[in-house]
Formats: sequence, C-alpha cells, structure tokens
Amino acid sequence: MQNLTAGANIALKERHTSIQLHYSSGTADVTAYCLYDNGKVRGDADMIFYGQPQSQGISLNHHTLTMDCAALPADIVKIAICMTNDSNNLAPLGQLKLQLQDGNHVIATAEETLQGRSEAALIVGEWYRRAAAWKFRLVMQGFNGGLRPLAEHFGVEISDDAEPSEPAPTPEPPRTPLDLRKHKVGVELRKLGIEQEKMRVILVMDASGSMSSTYRSGKVQETLERLVPVASKLDDDGQLEFYYYASRFAYLGTINEHHMTDFIGNEMPQKRQAKDPEFKIRLQKIAADIKQNIDLTSIGGSNNEPPVMEDILQRCHKNTGEPTLVLFITDGGVSHNAAIKHILREASQRALFWQFIGLGNANYGILRKLDTLDGRIVDNAGFFAVDDISTISDDELYHRLLSELPQWLNEARRLNIVNAKTK
Repeated sequence: MQNLTAGANIALKERHTSIQLHYSSGTADVTAYCLYDNGKVRGDADMIFYGQPQSQGISLNHHTLTMDCAALPADIVKIAICMTNDSNNLAPLGQLKLQLQDGNHVIATAEETLQGRSEAALIVGEWYRRAAAWKFRLVMQGFNGGLRPLAEHFGVEISDDAEPSEPAPTPEPPRTPLDLRKHKVGVELRKLGIEQEKMRVILVMDASGSMSSTYRSGKVQETLERLVPVASKLDDDGQLEFYYYASRFAYLGTINEHHMTDFIGNEMPQKRQAKDPEFKIRLQKIAADIKQNIDLTSIGGSNNEPPVMEDILQRCHKNTGEPTLVLFITDGGVSHNAAIKHILREASQRALFWQFIGLGNANYGILRKLDTLDGRIVDNAGFFAVDDISTISDDELYHRLLSELPQWLNEARRLNIVNAKTK
C-alpha cells in the first residue's frame, strides 16, 4: 500500500474505485466534478454532491465517492474530488485522512493537516484518464470561497433565488495564466504535428553565482511557471523533474502545476535553504519522497554542466525508448567543452533530446556549435540564447523550445532509438 503526498499519482486497474474521506471534527460536504478537455463541466449532470448523489458513473455516499470507469462518458477526462466547509475555513476539521480503494483492495492512503488553513474549500485530488487507463493524483490545493465559488470555478452555472426577467448571459470564466499557457503549448504542438506525443520532461536550472540578480528579480520563478505547462501537456502525469546545478547539482524530484508557486522564490537556493525554515521543511519532505539527501548549500557557485548531465543519463536508462525532453537553462560560463561533447555523443544513442536555453550574451562554448557537432547517431540537441527571457512572448518561447522535436522524433524512431507511436 502506498502513502501518497501532494502531487503523487497511482495507477488504477479495476472497473470500480472509491475514495473515502475522514476528518477529526466538524462537518464538511464532499463534491465531485466531471471535467472535459477544457477543464470545465458541461452541465448540472457533471456535478455530484448531496443534492445529486449519483450521475455520470460517479456516486456519493456520505464521505465516500465511487467511480465506475465503464459507465463514464468517453469524453470525460478528469473528475475533481473536493470538500467544502460552511464555516469560514477548513481549520475546524482538524486532520484529514484519505483512503483510496481499487476494486476490493485499499491501494493508497494520505493525511493532511487542515489546522491553520484559511481556505473554505479543498481540491483533494483527481481521477484522470491517461490513454485507455485511469489514474488518481493527490492534489490538496486550497480554494478560497465555499461550495458556490468552487462550483462556478469548474463551470457550474448557479442561479440566484430571484432571477431578473431577462438574465444577462453568464460570462465565460476567465482563463488563468496557467490555462492560457497550456493552451499555447497545445497550439504549438499541433502546429508541429506532435500533439499526440508523450514525453518525460526534465528541467535543469542554473544556480551559479552569476544568476543571483536573476533570482532576486523573480524571473527564475516566472520561468519555471512558464515551463511547467510544457510538462502538463507532454508528460503522461503532468510532472516536471527538476535539478539545480552549479559546481555540483541537486535533484529535487518532480513538481507539477499544483505545486509550482514559490517553488523557486526570489532567492538563490543555496541561501534559501540556509535561512528559510519553511523551505527547509519542504526540502525535507522532498528528500523523504525521493529517498535521498538534498543539500543545496553545498552545490557551489560556478558552472559545471557534465556532472548533472551524467546523472540524467543514469536516470534515463539506455533501452527504454521512452522519449525525454531536457530543458537546460544556463547563463553561460560553459567551459567543459570536451566532456559535454562526449556526453552528447553518448546520449545520441538514447531517447533524449537536450534543449539548452542561454540567458544573456555570454560564453556558451560548445553549445553555440551544436549543429556542427559530429560523432552523433542523430542530432539530439538544440540551443538558443535570449538577452532577457521575461521579454519574449509565451508563443515565441514555446516555438523555440519545441520546434526541433519533430525532426529528432522522426529520425530517432527511424533508428529505433525512440518507441513507435502508440495509436
């Protein structure tokens, strides 16, 4: 049995699966929302709550939600599982415990402390469709407002008791920056003809001393928030694997769109771990999840790309055929040219594409000459540099990040380096 933490997911194998929610005190209402490709419901039938406890293959019994996968309409892609409290916040509920059952077997549990939380609603988790299978992801994302604002967030139209004789049409809920960016990534993938591709996504972030002003300005955190939507669209589980690197490197496991806020912040990670207690606690939780120590204070301050590149090679096994996109951000100072050449040549035998992004007009060494690097089975890397990444549009950024993927995928498939497309 698996103990889930926020952001973790687990595969489901049986036709029926259920979620049981328990809390230590107070009262709460459990709701579920059947969502389509746009992240919204289509009508009242897509909301399951105490007033409509059964619909669309989902049933609610007190604090237990059950899903019948076979009874769900084929165009429903996600079921958001939520709870609300009529009081001002969730804190009176105390400790929340979750139990996930697949068929007749309990396969996962989770706990969340609600004391001290100011929100009146919680998006607990989500069942979501991946190809022909279903998975569950633990979210634990707070939501300001109670049941009505939550329902309206998912697109449910709620009428007031006294309606005007000619009610104005309900405006389309405004898209968040995240929604817009995911849409733009999707548009770019369609333009390139690779909208059906699924890829593992890894982000390597420069944490050398020369990056300090970029961190302080908030541009590094902003860059992360612009890159997570790439993983949301490409990765099966919407996960982005993350590294910091300088003289040495640190692997921080996976993040997703629910947990990217303040993940980097506006301070160098070496300093932040040393003096930010909340950040220390977050790193301790990550270290427990990935079962390895994380010490950002010891990664140094100069650029040394080969060690982190070698670690990525170790994590991306040679014969899997699962395509992986590595987004590698550096502000220059690249000097280990021979070692980088050797790694890229070796990596050309693997299902890895390296997209290097340079920040500023600096010394990028071999990265500026990737197009002419010989000794590779396939061209497996791209590079572009921008003076200030925050000044280019999302559309341009996503085009420059993704434009070389189609050619690499086609050639790597021809050479049996990347798995054939699944129908």
